[in-house]
Amino acid sequence: MLDLTELEINDDNSLPAYKKDKLKDNIDELKARLEVAIDELLGDVQDPQLAPESTQTPDNLFSLS
Repeated sequence: MLDLTELEINDDNSLPAYKKDKLKDNIDELKARLEVAIDELLGDVQDPQLAPESTQTPDNLFSLS
């Protein structure tokens, strides 16, 4: 959503460059705050990996029992 907003700002010819820069700075700040919030929610682990010594195989990892 923020990326789309930034694209719209870039495409808007009625905005002066200094206002575009200020809006882009605000978007960058919001993106950074969003990343921090995501990291806090996920415990800074977005892609957990199975340990190499794990005994789970595809068969028992995805079984319904």
